[in-house]
Amino acid sequence: MSPAIDCRVALLLADYVAIDAIGKINVVGGGVAICPLSPQGLTAPLHLLVTIDVARQHVGTEFPICIELRRLADDSVVDVPTDPTGRREALRIQQMVSPEAPVIEGRPVQDQNLPARLQFAVAFATGLPLPPGQVYAFTVEVDSQRRPEWSYAFVVPARPSGPVFGGPAGPAGIPGIRT
Repeated sequence: MSPAIDCRVALLLADYVAIDAIGKINVVGGGVAICPLSPQGLTAPLHLLVTIDVARQHVGTEFPICIELRRLADDSVVDVPTDPTGRREALRIQQMVSPEAPVIEGRPVQDQNLPARLQFAVAFATGLPLPPGQVYAFTVEVDSQRRPEWSYAFVVPARPSGPVFGGPAGPAGIPGIRT
């Protein structure tokens, strides 16, 4: 078995994320932790930013990364509808990567203290159809390693109860309430 990839992983959930041509990250509404559902049963549109800083000794090494959405209650991968027939699959994104040394003016930076950076922005432009009342987490796995700190948790709260029709006219009609 190969040695573990030495890296640091950071995640951020936001209303919008974009990475420009030179690697700058543009974020709007970052730090989302509560994702209520719309009447259609979808969260608001979400964007996930994943940044992986890889130690320079791993430049040029190819290894897999995996991003998953998990239900924290049982650590299971969340499945979502993937086509109009209702077929469901795990919300999992996998890719082989090979980090490169940072480049300035066409030349690799020689300083070994500057890590190689991998950045991913994943858009869920229409939101996610998640059951309410649960806590979820996006998790990252690097070269088959998963660590608790490589995750980002958020909650989809239960919908508030609607109005009550035909109930008491006021506090005087509610048992146990004195006016």
